[in-house]
Amino acid sequence: MVAAKKGLTGLEIRIELMRRGIKLVDIAARAGVKPPAVTRMLSGKDQYKGRRLRPVIAEALGLPEDEIWPPEVERRAAR
Repeated sequence: MVAAKKGLTGLEIRIELMRRGIKLVDIAARAGVKPPAVTRMLSGKDQYKGRRLRPVIAEALGLPEDEIWPPEVERRAAR
């Protein structure tokens, strides 16, 4: 899997985690948060950034955080 410069969408992240057999509940446990926090972060419906989740997801996918969530995407989302 190659992440584009635009980053990955929540759906793309979910699909890749499923391909690897990693459940969202596992991500939540590794990050020390409740499972709804993972769902909320990946849904993109609110401004929840998931700072505790990002390193865990990046590690699970074997990608650097800035490849999944590029800084320029963050700046656009903050507007």
